[in-house]
Parts: sequence; structure tokens; C-alpha cells
Amino acid sequence: MSDLPDEIRGAVITAHGKLTPDYDYIANLRKLNERVGSDGDDGSSVGMQGFCVCLTGHLFDNKSFNKIIDICEGNSILFRVVEWELGMNAEEETSVTIQGMSMNELALDEAQKEIESFCKDSKIRCQPASGPAYDKKITKKIHQDHQH
Repeated sequence: MSDLPDEIRGAVITAHGKLTPDYDYIANLRKLNERVGSDGDDGSSVGMQGFCVCLTGHLFDNKSFNKIIDICEGNSILFRVVEWELGMNAEEETSVTIQGMSMNELALDEAQKEIESFCKDSKIRCQPASGPAYDKKITKKIHQDHQH
């Protein structure tokens, strides 16, 4: 991949059968979604609080999405992607709804404030959204609505 221009290399999600370094976080998102949404009720979600926001803009051009996920990780809160709407070209925006979860209300508040501030500075729209209960698994499959 070293022969590709930086713009193309930065947009490549997988190469040679694995995630590229800029997109390693996707594996963690999958694991967290499984952990948060396990089918068994072991009480792990008791006391879980959270927020859900819809982010809209050019989230991948300047790695804004990665920076938002870094904010969640930096505040030690769980997060998961609830829904994506990807822009199909350079003019179209991407929307992603993420859900932040923790039993630590202060960490949640701080993460949400940092995300809102980052979005304002980066000209990304950040709006309150809704998502599934924190202990429910997201079951929508990729391409579920895709028509051939």
C-alpha cells in the first residue's frame, strides 16, 4: 500500500485480509457490541447510563470519527455504533449514531462535552439521538436492506 497516495491509503479500511492500522478500532467496536449486548442477563448493565448522538459531516476525510472514538476511550467509557449512513462521494456527508455507556456519570458527561466541543470546532453536526437499551444487542445486519 505504500505506493498509494496518502488520500487513498488513509481511506483504505482493509488490505491483505485485515484491517489497516487507521481502522483497527473497528475490531474493538465489534467486541464491545458483543460484550454490551450479550444475550445472557448477568446484571452487567445494572446502573449503566449513557448518551446517544448522531454525528453528521465529513467524518473520515480528516479522521474526525477516529478522534471522537479516542475521546470515548480517553474517558474510559464503552461505545458502540448504532447506525451508519455513508456518503457515496466527496460531496455527500456521512452520518453515524454512536452510543456512549458507563456506570460513571462524570466520565459520561465529560466525554459528551468533549465530543460536542470537538464537533463544534470541526464543523460536524452533533445532535441528540436515540438507540437501543444499553443491554440490548444491535441486531441489524450489514446489507440487510440492500436490494439486488
